[in-house]
Amino acid sequence: MKWLVAGNLRARVETRGVAFTAGLRRVLATEMQRFRAEHAATRGRLEVRLFAFVSSHGPCRGCLLFARLEGARRSVVASGIDSDARRAIRAAFGSLGQAARRASELTRSWNRGIQE
Repeated sequence: MKWLVAGNLRARVETRGVAFTAGLRRVLATEMQRFRAEHAATRGRLEVRLFAFVSSHGPCRGCLLFARLEGARRSVVASGIDSDARRAIRAAFGSLGQAARRASELTRSWNRGIQE
């Protein structure tokens, strides 16, 4: 288990069948910084699982993200699968960004309902 920190976002990284190279660490750090920039008000903890498996199309890499977002008071899960681990990480963070935006929208609409 390894830890990465990008501003107010901490990530616990676990790997299974995938070597956590310096290149993967850079891609993960870049995506964490991009996510933090898009969701600046969001603080929280991120769990990253990188894994490898064999599908009918050949060897694949996957990235599973679990984020506990304090600003939205919600948890979101996202994943990405590709033959390349870097593309899987980028796809997972793209899904995480969409899920985090949706969670923030739901929290805001829920808060408006209480105040009315």
